[in-house]
Amino acid sequence: MFGILYSICKQVVLEALTPKQVAKAKEAEALRKITDFGPVFKEQRTYFPFEAKEAVSKEVVPVSVMGLTKKLGYDNIDYKNGLVWRSATPNKKLKLGRIIQQNAPELLKDYNERLKGGAKHLEKLLIVVTHKPEDIAGMSTDRNWTSCTTLVGGRYKSASLEKIKFGGMVSYLIKESDKNIDDPLARISIRRFSSESGNFMFKQEDKCYSAVQVEGWDLALEKILEDSNKKTRGDSHVFADAEGSEYSDTFRGNSNIIYGDLSDASEVEQLAAVKQEDRAIQFIKNPSEALQLAVVKWSGSVIYYIKNPSEAVKLAAVKQNGLAIEFIKNPSETVQLAAVEQNGYAIQFIKNPSEVVKLAAVTQRGRAIGHIDNPSEAVQLAAVKQDGLVIQFIKNPSEAVKLAAVTQNGFAIQFIKNPSEAVQLAAVKQNGRAIELIKNPFPSVLAYIKSKKGK
Repeated sequence: MFGILYSICKQVVLEALTPKQVAKAKEAEALRKITDFGPVFKEQRTYFPFEAKEAVSKEVVPVSVMGLTKKLGYDNIDYKNGLVWRSATPNKKLKLGRIIQQNAPELLKDYNERLKGGAKHLEKLLIVVTHKPEDIAGMSTDRNWTSCTTLVGGRYKSASLEKIKFGGMVSYLIKESDKNIDDPLARISIRRFSSESGNFMFKQEDKCYSAVQVEGWDLALEKILEDSNKKTRGDSHVFADAEGSEYSDTFRGNSNIIYGDLSDASEVEQLAAVKQEDRAIQFIKNPSEALQLAVVKWSGSVIYYIKNPSEAVKLAAVKQNGLAIEFIKNPSETVQLAAVEQNGYAIQFIKNPSEVVKLAAVTQRGRAIGHIDNPSEAVQLAAVKQDGLVIQFIKNPSEAVKLAAVTQNGFAIQFIKNPSEAVQLAAVKQNGRAIELIKNPFPSVLAYIKSKKGK
């Protein structure tokens, strides 16, 4: 049970949307080509009972107080410290408590208890899932929260209208007495995904916007959606994002494709799924080695999702992407060599690499030496022969290493302290402009540069 009654007076509540905003929502609805929301969400609003086990208030401004202060012309509120002011007169701050007492004394009790925190007693709650245009358009407009989808100044203010057009939904947590969703406690956006065959399913976004934190309602919504999805996804396994909005809290990039359990799909269907999105393999229990090999040959890093891969699968993965070795436990030297031969930087993920592996790594990518502790002279030589400039990462290089570095790239001399006459000559012979980087060049070096002028 909760300690105090959570109540918000409704006498000074702002309308969620202006008539103009409602009109835009209706226009979006007129463009909606999707009318099927499944048997569970046949009605525009569908209500589900929810028993809250815990509710903790946040330091947010109740809609009632927000409405009062806006009505009186105060566009700035420090609710925690109880101050209001107008942007035009920022230095003239007034006590919010006094304004409430003078204009809406019925709100004073809740206001005075705003800093007590702790659990709040809530009346019976409902989860409402809605595809009513006004509810979607107003999901972040004049609520107890704001987001980038607010219709007034939101960076992605068109997102809610796109959601209407393409058959998305939104869910609110409301009090049982607030079935018109005038003062919701929280909301989660719901995204539609469709298969090529016309089946569909709904997935909720990860982010919840709320006036109070209510434990468990997101999980309850997840179960509601899953019950609906069982009736609408049919025999499809791959679903692509059906909404046109460029913004999502959760589904971005490759994650705009989702999957049902692919374990019962045929291997042909499984292969088609992983071709479309390689990470789909995580939705297949015990995929065949043939399927594993196929997917890592496209994307080696997907080995991350494969339990106990065979040596053949490990080799195929690192040959496609050497850095995939990061996800392989105790790789054999054969796998290590294949990884660094594909990408020298893979050595950073190898514990105690052998000299052979080190040499292979720097031969492929000289700069990989930066991931090797105390490299031998042989490794240093191999590294600078691939990229002379990596001498900057080598402490106290030998004369042989210096010569090899400038022979590969004359500009490497800029990283060599007090280069010998032989090193200076080798540098300018590789690139005459290296003379610009040499302090106190030897006479023989100057003579060489002079002999090359005009040729």
